[in-house]
Amino acid sequence: METKRMAFPRFYFLSDDELLEILANSDNKDVIMLHLKTLFDNLVKLDINDFSGEISRMYSKEKESIEFVRPPKMRNPVEGWLLAVQEEMKFTIGRKLKLGNGSYSEAGRKDWVLAHPGQIVATMAQVFWCSGTEDSINEMANDPLSLQTHFENQESALANLTAHVRSNLSDLQRCVIVALITTDVHARDIVEELKQENVQSVYDFNWQKQLRYYYEANEGDGEVNIK
Repeated sequence: METKRMAFPRFYFLSDDELLEILANSDNKDVIMLHLKTLFDNLVKLDINDFSGEISRMYSKEKESIEFVRPPKMRNPVEGWLLAVQEEMKFTIGRKLKLGNGSYSEAGRKDWVLAHPGQIVATMAQVFWCSGTEDSINEMANDPLSLQTHFENQESALANLTAHVRSNLSDLQRCVIVALITTDVHARDIVEELKQENVQSVYDFNWQKQLRYYYEANEGDGEVNIK
């Protein structure tokens, strides 16, 4: 079992009995599905073709599904194809982050929120807020009201989301927007604090102490890094 865990470290999340159950039923997708939520945070199901073994998409507990860009296949050993699923998750999410980045606009934010998976919305919203806040801080030397303007834009975006969440949405869409509202409230409060402290440099401790998100795309291999 230790060899299997070294090959696929997420097996360390399982007890010995749970791992033995997977290893004894490595070709039984229904048994392995029972342990997905322990192996991967919020993953509850994979679409696996009974004939080809192709794994086409993944599902969260909120019933959100994401189709894999390069579908892996279910084949022995079990740790091998689970590792392939893990790598494909990263690759697919990276591609969707690039799509989310390329299609974003403040004016069309309401539609953008509904057009992308929840993880993409949550992550890229933080990236755009971070870059927008840093732009406003850098502009303070030329425009002392730039942080005030940024704060007002945050307020307006929140009001739009609050109105949007009361519209005719699916349960999943409402869940994504409610989570984004929570994040946006915190982001707005940070901007208000920066404004009150008259922060004029991105190296000011009041900004440096915040959790910041930066988007980096490597055009050579198509990978995306969020740091």
